[in-house]
This record gives sequence, structure tokens and C-alpha cells, in this order.
Amino acid sequence: MTHNLPTYIVNLILMATCSCPVFSATGIARSDMESFDTLIPALMSRWNIPGAAVAVMKEGHLIFARGYGYADKSKNELVMPDSLFRIASISKPITATCVMRLVEQGRISLDTKVFPFLDMGAPSDTRINQITIRNLLEHTGGWDRNISGDPIDNMVSIARSMGVSSPPDPTTFVRYMLNQSLDFNPGSRYAYSNAGYIVLGRVIEKISGQSYESYARSLLSELGITELRIGHGLPAERFLKEVQYYTDPSLSPVTSIYDRAPGTATWSNGGISIESIDAAGGWVGSAVDLVVFASSFVPSASHPLLAQATISEMIAKPSYAAKESTAWYSKGWSYNGGNIFHDGTLPGQGSLLVRTSDGYVWAILINTRPAPLTDDYFADIDRSLWSAIEGVTDWPASSIPFPVSSTQSDCIFRYAEENYSHYFTSTSVFSNYTSGYYYRYYPDTKNYLATSSADQHIWVYGPGFANELTDVGSTSSFLSIAECH
Repeated sequence: MTHNLPTYIVNLILMATCSCPVFSATGIARSDMESFDTLIPALMSRWNIPGAAVAVMKEGHLIFARGYGYADKSKNELVMPDSLFRIASISKPITATCVMRLVEQGRISLDTKVFPFLDMGAPSDTRINQITIRNLLEHTGGWDRNISGDPIDNMVSIARSMGVSSPPDPTTFVRYMLNQSLDFNPGSRYAYSNAGYIVLGRVIEKISGQSYESYARSLLSELGITELRIGHGLPAERFLKEVQYYTDPSLSPVTSIYDRAPGTATWSNGGISIESIDAAGGWVGSAVDLVVFASSFVPSASHPLLAQATISEMIAKPSYAAKESTAWYSKGWSYNGGNIFHDGTLPGQGSLLVRTSDGYVWAILINTRPAPLTDDYFADIDRSLWSAIEGVTDWPASSIPFPVSSTQSDCIFRYAEENYSHYFTSTSVFSNYTSGYYYRYYPDTKNYLATSSADQHIWVYGPGFANELTDVGSTSSFLSIAECH
């Protein structure tokens, strides 16, 4: 049974830890970066955005991480710096990084022909056997959603044609694509393709012998990233810390694509299958997770996931690009004048991740999407973030603490249970989350123990503490004491 942290305790903690207006922003305010606290709420107002999270890194240091607005309007839950959002197509740089690690290790070549390697059977269009790893990374595989449509929008019909329940898993999706005709010869031109990246996920699985998610999470863990994971399309299956997603009210309800959850749904909650599009758009994570990931692509990175030569290959001008071009999509990243970036969008979601030529990295995650979707939307997001960056005249000399992960919080909780068992009896307890506080309730002593996303401190409450809300110190101190590395 869930034991929720009482609302009045949540409000007390929020008032005690947040120096900013409760319904405006959360996280550590930085007076030298006030341009963000002006421009991000203005962006949200223009597009009726309920909630957003923004993070900025420079030279491997986290210098800004704030949440704005609401994670869940119905519960008055605020977005925290470490709130989890769907990241949509920012999943593609993660997939491309996994592939390039395998290429770097000599376990596959960019020129390997994909479908003969996967050995799933004979294709209906023989040109499919000519598609290479390079083609899929660069969106030159031969599928054009402007001609034949995007197959990720047809999961129910794909499931029915393949004789499986809806939505189909990614492998079933790829088997379906094997029987579809291409729209152009592989390698002859560019056409953005979600399907191609879902295929790459299966390549990673075959080479690694692991699930796509397991292999990618193992790679990400080298950077200390533990909370990026494949999400779910049903609201009941959202993760702790994950926001609610808001479909534009102008869009009519749809029929759920989930056979296990039939009935009416919204586009963002049951109308799309996040699980099916794993390697193309299925990840969930925080803005901080994303800037840590992208910081590994800064030339001076202390913990790069790939060799610099491999990174150069990832962003090099592809063969389809015109000689005079200064902007293109290469292997998992868009490139423009030295900056690399990727955006992402699904119903109820928007995201942008940027690594600049001078080493700044920033991310913004949003829990809605306007309808109709126009180029103006992402142009405004991009412009607002650049303006916020340019509005900082004196960059902070110090960094801020990284948000403590659920894994680290659980480690701290176990340390407390082992060393202070008279307060925190570990029988029949489990972790929960509400309004920025990851916590455990101990029914034997009626005490609470929580880590705070708002100020990166540990808080206790209950009879063992005279029923007074008590700050017992920073999470960073206890991570060291408890050896929670």
C-alpha cells in the first residue's frame, strides 16, 4: 500500500527549501543567470506550456538546473530539476553512440549491410538488402515518411497484420518493415526516418547479446547516468519522478492502441506506443541526464564515451550533403557551424539538446506540444535558449550539486536503516516520490526520510524528531559517508 507524504509536509518542505516563488521555479536559483528565469517562463506563457526543465553545463560542471511550472496540474506537483520527461528523438544520439561504440570496437562496420546481418528473412523489396549501418545513421536508408507515411503512426494496423497484440514490440516492427517497399534507393538522398533507428536497436541487440535498453544503459552508466530508461505509453505505467503529458486540447480523444488497456485515450496517454519506438524515440530522462550525456561530446571532456576520431566521424559531412553546405544531419546529431544538436517531439512532449562549438551544453524538456505543430514552435524554443545564454554576462564561477539519483537515495536510506534503526526500521518499506521528494515512510516508527530535488538536502519528519521538519544535511555529505558511489 502506498503511504503518501502528507500534503502539509510537502508544503512545509517546499516553503523551507525553495527561495523562488513556489509556482514559478524549483531548484537552486542563480542570480547571475536570471535571464533563464525571465525568458523560460515567457516562452511557456506564449505556448501555454504547463511544465519545463532546463539544465546547462560548461566544462564538465553543472551550472544551472531548474524546473518551471507543473509536472502534474491535477496534483499541483511542480517540475523539479530532475523530473523525468520523454525525450522523443533525442533518443537517436543515444542509439548512434551505442552503434559507434560497437564500430569503434571493430564489432561491426559502418558499411555492414543491415538486413543480411540481422537475418530475418528475404525482403519484399530487394533494395532493402543494400541498406548499410551508415545509411540508417544518416537517414538515407530508403524510407520517406513524406511519401509512404511514418510507420510508427500505424502500430495497431502493424500489430494486426503481424498477428500480435497491439502495440507490437520493436522486433515485430522491424519484421514488418522487411515486407514494405522503399521509397528511394538506399544512400541516394536524405529522408528522416524513425524506422531506421528502430532497426539499429535490433543491430545493437544482436551484436551485444543484450536488450537494446540494457546495452545503452550500461554505456550511459559510464557517465554516472542511471535514470535514463525506455518509457511507457500508458499513464499508469509512468516512472517515479516522471511528469504528466498534456495533449493539445484542440485534439480529439483517440482509441487506445494498447490492447491491454482498451478504451478512449489521449494522443500522449495511450495514443502512441513509447515502447515500440525504443531506439528512435522511446527514452525518458531528465534535463540533467541529457547535458551530462552531451558533455561527453565536448572535445575537452574528461570522460568521453567515444574517441575523438569517432566523434568527428559522427558529425562529419555526409555524402548526400551539398559541397557548400554548412549544416547537415550526420550520424545521430544535426550539425550547424560547429554546434551539434537534436530536438524531439511527440504528442504531449517537446525537447531540445545542444552542444555549442565553445563547449556549452544545454537541454530543455517540455510536457506538451501545440497543435498544429509548426516550425515556429521549435524556432522559439531555440531562440529563447540562445537568448538566455547570451543574457548571462558573468558566468558562475562555481558549479551546483548534481541531483541525487533514485539509486543514490536508496543507498542513503539503507545506510540510515542500518545505522539508525531506532528511527528507520527497514521492515516492509519502499521508496516513493511526490513533489520533488524521494522518500520512505517507516510505519513502525511513523517517521519519514526524504531526499530533496529542490535543495539537494536530506529531510526527516515524525515522532522521532518531535514532529518537526528537520534538515539533516546535504545529500553530497551523506553520499560520501554512506559510500554511495
